Amino acid sequence: MITKEKLIEKLTVIFKQDGKSVVESILKGFNAKNVSAVPVSEYENLMNVIRKYSEKHSILSPSRAHRWSKCAGSVKTEQAYVNTSSEAAQIGTNAHEMADYCLKNNKDTKDYVSEEFTVTSQMRYAVQQYLDYCRSLISQYPKALWYSEAKIGIEAIYSGMYGTCDFFLMDEESGRIFVVDYKNGAGVVVNIKDNKQLICYGIGAAYKKLKFRPKYKSVTTVIVQPNTGGETIKTQTYTKAQLEKHRKELNKAAKIAMSEDNTLVAGKHCKWCDHAMSCSVYRQAAKDIIQFNDDGNVIAVDTLSDDELGKLYFQATDILSDWIKAIYGETFRRLEKGKAIPDLYIVPKRANRSWVDAAEPILVDLYGEGAFKLVEKELKSPAQIEQLLGKKDFAETLSDYTQKKSSGFKIGTDKEKAISVESRSAKTAFGVIKS
Repeated sequence: MITKEKLIEKLTVIFKQDGKSVVESILKGFNAKNVSAVPVSEYENLMNVIRKYSEKHSILSPSRAHRWSKCAGSVKTEQAYVNTSSEAAQIGTNAHEMADYCLKNNKDTKDYVSEEFTVTSQMRYAVQQYLDYCRSLISQYPKALWYSEAKIGIEAIYSGMYGTCDFFLMDEESGRIFVVDYKNGAGVVVNIKDNKQLICYGIGAAYKKLKFRPKYKSVTTVIVQPNTGGETIKTQTYTKAQLEKHRKELNKAAKIAMSEDNTLVAGKHCKWCDHAMSCSVYRQAAKDIIQFNDDGNVIAVDTLSDDELGKLYFQATDILSDWIKAIYGETFRRLEKGKAIPDLYIVPKRANRSWVDAAEPILVDLYGEGAFKLVEKELKSPAQIEQLLGKKDFAETLSDYTQKKSSGFKIGTDKEKAISVESRSAKTAFGVIKS
């Protein structure tokens, strides 16, 4: 049942976040200056208006907070693009699904079976690092409440804002909150320092409405990223005062982003922005980095001073390199959709040798534990075993247990190797090529 008190509570949140004029505008639709003047028969309709108003603000995604907090116009421009998933993103989604299942069912990754996607030994190894860390927190704080893949409201930043947090734990006894995010990527190391996404989740966990929960003292954000080969677990702890400072800054940025301000700002936050390839500000920033001499030729970098080179390095890293990657990404996306781009095609990546399923018992019989890598408990590659056995003996005894399988697709110029959109989407496009 919708009560007057519930309506007042919801409108109070909007009032504190967005101001008096927004609340007045909502009530004006019901010819009222306050909730008391709204007929009881209209309570449900008023609640629906409030919900719709709040829902539109869910586009303030925590994962994009690093962007919309710097570039107000990105919120509106990115809405025009369909959210597509890359192969790497899908693998990450699969890894998160396995992690959530294992946490909630007290399983290890070695026991996880999926009929929907392939679970590699490396995925099991990486996700297990995340599980071990989360379980160490649960063990250390046995009275704490913990949540996995949980939707978390972040209205302390902006009305209707929310996100899905991989794992968070709240321990009243110690006054500590932990927010843990699993990153499956290997190519880009995610920085923990003032990570806006995790700060948003931390604020969502630590605040009730607009106030820091009184029984808690600090929030620790954690990134678990096992696949980069670097530091797997990174942490940063915030006091109440520090988190409140971030909350105010994000609240201010969110208000601007959700206003009529369409200002676009280029910078390192443009990485992976859906609008980057169409953004005139981003294009101009990329052009401005390239310096020309009086003859109209690009200035040779070895003629630049140390200070000029240092400045150019960071500009190129933040914008120009991402611009080049964005060109590749947009080209690949259009080719995937069947667009004809002159002299460019989607082709298979180089096929690498791998073992067929029947190879493991043969290799274990030959080499015992020596058949496995030391860390991941994964079979050594055919190339590594070939070095131990010699090419001739390998060809005679183990070649039938290998296969050549492309690891994916890339942009190429060889039309004869081109993969059609139809065949790429079919299972045969991912089939095994017999060696």
